[in-house]
Amino acid sequence: TSPLYLATLLLCAVCSPAHAAMMMAQGALHYEILLACPEGLRPPAVYADLSGRFDAQLTGDILERIDKEWARRQAENPALYNGSKFRLAYVRRKRAQSREREAADQPAEEPPQIAVQLGLTDYRSFIGTNLHVGWQHLVIEDDTPQPPKTKQTLRSRNSGDAPSVYTTIWEGMGMPGLHLANGLGNAAVVETSDGGIVLLKRSGLVGECPNAVVLPGGHPEPSRIGLESVEAWQQLLKTGERLPKSKQVVEELFRSIVLEVHEETGIPMEKLSDPLLLGFTRRVENHRPCMIFKLATTLGREEVEELYKTSGVKDRFESTRLFTLSINELIEQVQSNDEELGVVGDHVGGIKLYEAHVALRN
Repeated sequence: TSPLYLATLLLCAVCSPAHAAMMMAQGALHYEILLACPEGLRPPAVYADLSGRFDAQLTGDILERIDKEWARRQAENPALYNGSKFRLAYVRRKRAQSREREAADQPAEEPPQIAVQLGLTDYRSFIGTNLHVGWQHLVIEDDTPQPPKTKQTLRSRNSGDAPSVYTTIWEGMGMPGLHLANGLGNAAVVETSDGGIVLLKRSGLVGECPNAVVLPGGHPEPSRIGLESVEAWQQLLKTGERLPKSKQVVEELFRSIVLEVHEETGIPMEKLSDPLLLGFTRRVENHRPCMIFKLATTLGREEVEELYKTSGVKDRFESTRLFTLSINELIEQVQSNDEELGVVGDHVGGIKLYEAHVALRN
């Protein structure tokens, strides 16, 4: 039985027909699962194809829009700063025959199981496209290459004819919107030693999702593998110099989430486990893609909460509060669509992936 099939069954099973109908009525279809890896993947299982072919197509009008939106946002919030980001173009499970061909970067390892196609963008372009009030006008569905398998609608096992659709899951997906930056984010479900899950309340100073509840995370940083800016990237493409290999990119994708958790929570890196990749989600609003990981810490809930208050967290300005919920509390609140909790869509999808991972683990 394939991991994707297991993920589909597990994700379907958590949603009753009545609950799914309620979610539809409330317009809560606010995330999509682009790829589910409930078994949890390590770096050797991931192949990254970084290429200028996967950059956003930005016309003169769009560039002007980006300039205006960035100027407006910076005037409102001088703390905003620009930086290079990976652009997610496509993610899919690899067919067995293609795995061996693309394992050249890591010949001593097991051939990769998933392929991630990435371009380069920056936070400024992300603000001016995905987070612009008119972002939907930039979504071009017809021009985006679609995966070989169509999307599957998830229903509860006992749904019958009930309208129990609550999300979508893809075996692989090309990101709609060739004119969107689609900056790739990351987030982690962090398990404490005593069964808690770490959550943060965002501050009002951040450029994305102010005052929302989130999992710890941020973005992988291309600058850490020598890609400092879009301008430098374009020059690199023009001169035909060798681009970073898959192994370099994948190492940054996995290393960055550990660093983000440390910088946002204060948990020492040596007290965090190696990350497991659980999949990719997308917030329907703004089409914001996100890699979802699972990490564990040797610290308990009270220790983590105390560290956040006393250890001088590096990115403390990005949040106002750290709190923990038990695994069951978190899953129950997400299943009940608890508006008071207020978790953002792509992270709700991440919690669903984690729920599938826990069910498979058990």
